[in-house]
Amino acid sequence: MVTERRQGQKGISSQAMEPLAASLLPEGSKVHSITQVQSLWAGFGYVYSVIADIPCSRLQTANGREGEGARLILKYVGAPVADATAEMNEGDLRKIYSYEVEQYFYSVLVPYMLQHTGADIAVADCVGNTRPQRIAALQKQAGQSLTQVPIALMLSDLRPRFPRSPSKRGLLDEAQAYAAIRWLARFHSFWMHKGNDAIKEMLRNDSLCRPPLSEARRRRASPEVTWRASVWLNGGYT
Repeated sequence: MVTERRQGQKGISSQAMEPLAASLLPEGSKVHSITQVQSLWAGFGYVYSVIADIPCSRLQTANGREGEGARLILKYVGAPVADATAEMNEGDLRKIYSYEVEQYFYSVLVPYMLQHTGADIAVADCVGNTRPQRIAALQKQAGQSLTQVPIALMLSDLRPRFPRSPSKRGLLDEAQAYAAIRWLARFHSFWMHKGNDAIKEMLRNDSLCRPPLSEARRRRASPEVTWRASVWLNGGYT
């Protein structure tokens, strides 16, 4: 396996991430390369570009050229868990809860949406994640601090499908602007129909994440909230 790290970046070596990457892929997969792309806020984790062979997967050719393997993104968050025993400032809490929300979105909501929507809504596939292991560990420890199970997501890389990208904080051209509006319309139209029992269960009010300090107090009072958390109550962390 080829391992790389871009010059000037520090973090967990790509080679050290190989066991985690392999564990998030279907059985029989083979990791060919891992390249560290960037670090997360406050050094809480890292993002890696991964190329792997995935048997019997549409990702094998859907987001890469024939024979090159599937192109994937591994997001690793190794920050302390903001659980019932954690004492953190609001900024740290906000970011950690955001990573938990992101994992729920990709591992629970996106698969349901892609399975039930008739529209072409381009969202990264969740190939693997550590959410089940985190829930099991949190339940076993009954609210005690959890550090050994990171937040990790293996997602399909959408860049081959959408090679055009505006520069950071740059302006969209007309085609990009209309494409973004169409995507937002399709995405929001799906989730507007909340009468569906499955959607109601996935977005139960008691699972919705409150603003950071309120959420921290809620988890101290009821530790089980930590493993039931889904997405932000107000669509963001305010």
